[in-house]
Amino acid sequence: MDPKQQSVVPQCNEWNIMENNMETLPPAHDSRKNILNILNDHCIQEIFIRLRRRCEFLNVAEVCTRFQKNAINCYPSRLKKATFYNVHFPHNMHPNRVASYLSIFGHLLKTIDLHFDNESRDTKLELRSMTPNDYFRLNHLHLITEYCGKNLIELNINADGQSDVCCVDLNESRSSQFEVLEKLTIKGCIITKLGLFKNLKYLHVIICEFENCDGLANTFPNLTDVHFAVVNKSIDDSSFIDFQMKNSQIQRLGVANCRCLSSRILQNVEKRLPNLERILYVSNEDEEEHRNNLMDVSELKKLKELNIRFNRLEDMPNRALIDRLADREVPIEHLYVNRFNDVEAISKLKKLRSLNIFDCSKEIAIRLIESIPTLNTIDRVVVKQLYDVVEVLEQSKQLTRITIAANVQKMNLQSYNAILRAAKNRVKVCLTLGCVIEVDKNIRELNKEWLLCNGIDER
Repeated sequence: MDPKQQSVVPQCNEWNIMENNMETLPPAHDSRKNILNILNDHCIQEIFIRLRRRCEFLNVAEVCTRFQKNAINCYPSRLKKATFYNVHFPHNMHPNRVASYLSIFGHLLKTIDLHFDNESRDTKLELRSMTPNDYFRLNHLHLITEYCGKNLIELNINADGQSDVCCVDLNESRSSQFEVLEKLTIKGCIITKLGLFKNLKYLHVIICEFENCDGLANTFPNLTDVHFAVVNKSIDDSSFIDFQMKNSQIQRLGVANCRCLSSRILQNVEKRLPNLERILYVSNEDEEEHRNNLMDVSELKKLKELNIRFNRLEDMPNRALIDRLADREVPIEHLYVNRFNDVEAISKLKKLRSLNIFDCSKEIAIRLIESIPTLNTIDRVVVKQLYDVVEVLEQSKQLTRITIAANVQKMNLQSYNAILRAAKNRVKVCLTLGCVIEVDKNIRELNKEWLLCNGIDER
């Protein structure tokens, strides 16, 4: 063999080896063989729409700019409600990843639930939990304001009784960034500032403290639904009355077990809130001397729902108030009554559609049904035997729904069928039993549209 040819052979072999090794390397980004250049955006999004969880969308969005763009473009509506916890559950995003998620997808979110849980719900997950203090320091509320404010419609902040940890600062500069927010619920927090939300319609504050009442000095031009429950400190009757005067468009007002507020907030309420359609007022205090304050609700010309309860005064609303509502033809459609069995008085409410009456006997229920032709719902009826249920149903030709508690020993198939025949295709019965239900679960499931039984299962 020619010496020149011999020197060429090893060079060719080395070249072949190098070429084979190059084939095992991933293609360059600008190569036609690179998968990013093979798949168009439509193909990538067809893959991404199969993703199920928020964390999976975040995983692909963090791969590259193109993946992020396509993940945003195919982000599903079902994930536009997000819940964030300080505990890393198997199906929830770790708190440390929330910042990245919000920076990419925050502008797409419509509803956010922000939870400060007291402890892990599962002891196996304790190592993946984060204390409320550490979680609070992540300042997710600031991130929500920055990345979600322009499009967020509903925000719920729940500190789960961690009010000593969670101080909510929704000052004017922060609140103004929530351009379309309509619903705000705050639970278990100390509210340091409450600025103006120009589009807010729904404000519920539960088990909270206000550092000051400056927030109640705001005029919320679109606010229609207000509910304060177990709210104490720094607010009083005067500040709450001023709040009413500045927000006269409110239609639904609820105040429950707020020691700092008395029934005085309902005195002359028709002058401050003439558009009220719903009132809920619940008090643990003995307000016998404030009965007259409640009489002014009868001056509300648009009132449709009334729920006034004093835990120490059983006869509220009393006969005088109901008579006055009837005399002034207040269009009450939904009434909650605490141990008030005056059928004659209640029957004067000509537009009454639903009645919730505590510990209502069979006899009273039948009389009410017969006396009020507009009544289609009655709740909290109590009977002593299952045949009483059938008897009530036979008299309730106009009803569409009724809830009944029966103090019986057991419920067999014969009793079940008798009640079902009286109810089916006409009225839905929600039956609470503190006894054994001797009816197959499949049968009950099949008929739950008309007869829903809650009790102790045997079958």
